[in-house]
Amino acid sequence: MSDGEPARRRESTSVGVVAPETDATAIVDAVDTAGGGVHDATETVSTETADIDPDAIVAVGDGGLRECVATDIGVPVLPIDVDRVPSLASGDDPDGIERFLAGEYPIRERPVVAVDTPTTNGRALRDVALVTAAPASISEFAVAAGTEVRGHDAENDGNRTPFTRFRADGVVVATPVGSHGYARAAGGPVVVDGTDVGAVVPISPFATDPDHWVVPLAGVSLTVERDDADVELFVDGCSLGRVRSGSPVRITLDGTLRLASPHRV
Repeated sequence: MSDGEPARRRESTSVGVVAPETDATAIVDAVDTAGGGVHDATETVSTETADIDPDAIVAVGDGGLRECVATDIGVPVLPIDVDRVPSLASGDDPDGIERFLAGEYPIRERPVVAVDTPTTNGRALRDVALVTAAPASISEFAVAAGTEVRGHDAENDGNRTPFTRFRADGVVVATPVGSHGYARAAGGPVVVDGTDVGAVVPISPFATDPDHWVVPLAGVSLTVERDDADVELFVDGCSLGRVRSGSPVRITLDGTLRLASPHRV
């Protein structure tokens, strides 16, 4: 589309705008200009209660993307102003949303993991971390992987032998999307997109030559074996509360998120 050419009108696409942390007025206007019908501009997405399911989602900010992950959105999602994933910037040329609605951006399926403990649960696109709440406090962690187990029965827990134990400030399990972020900063590898494996990386380990591992995301279990200080569970950077010693944190593959990848030329 050349500069100054008006947006082409096409059969209206129902678009949900998810912006829990910012005023989405400009985004809603851009969707309308691009020929999309705004289905909802809200802090959350609820496809179960909506009268009309949207054909596409525009997720604004990290909070908007987290809502899409938590709600298990199945339609294409365009990220705007989201850290560490290909996304539009809110100040970009306004035809970016039009290109998304026209199907010009590739849609890539990114693995999402379910996170389950005896007391809480969540979903993550990027990473899951156990971190000691007090600065410079070391705990002991165990990691098991390779067998998909759901639930928390004692018999299955007993059959999962950890492949490693280490003392550290914490541990992070990153998906391919998340392996570019916190896990990378902690010394972990970048995991190739399109795979169902993740990186397990100790955070500030009590070792001179620490290891890290690449494991199947189909079944990972983290356990705090000794907690000299409180240990918190973080899912995509948001705390889900304290994890007690001996209480397993299970991570399993749980579908995908269909992310649009805007081109910047």
